[in-house]
Amino acid sequence: MIPGSMKKLVAFLVLYLPITAYAQSDMPSLEWRAGQSPNGGVLVGRPARPYIVTGLWCRIGGSGDSGATIDVYSAPSGIGGTDGTKISTTSCDPAAPIDVDHDMLAGSAPTIPVGETVYLVTNGGSFKNSAGSIRMRVEPAAEGRAL
Repeated sequence: MIPGSMKKLVAFLVLYLPITAYAQSDMPSLEWRAGQSPNGGVLVGRPARPYIVTGLWCRIGGSGDSGATIDVYSAPSGIGGTDGTKISTTSCDPAAPIDVDHDMLAGSAPTIPVGETVYLVTNGGSFKNSAGSIRMRVEPAAEGRAL
């Protein structure tokens, strides 16, 4: 005989499923001031694991220069300038509207291999009047993903 209090049996089924989370994180931004060229500035210095770049933005804080652009590259130690791999698909223009995030990826998702440095390369013009920053967001590359 089952006591009245046990006639209603409620069962809970708890499933534990493995979940792999890939946290995105903002890397430190690199800023420059008027009269200061950001050429060669380092965004990421030789990471210990591969990363996927999920966001790359340029934000102009003060404009007034024309003819200058900034691109983002990655390369192994000892290689610099445009000899590296270009990460940005759209250049940062110091004459662009101020206080707006300008997308420098245009939908691509490049990777940063282990040990490569991510740095800025300037082209043409001067940086007498402009000021701004470049900001990048990355996530760890999944195991086995071809770089």
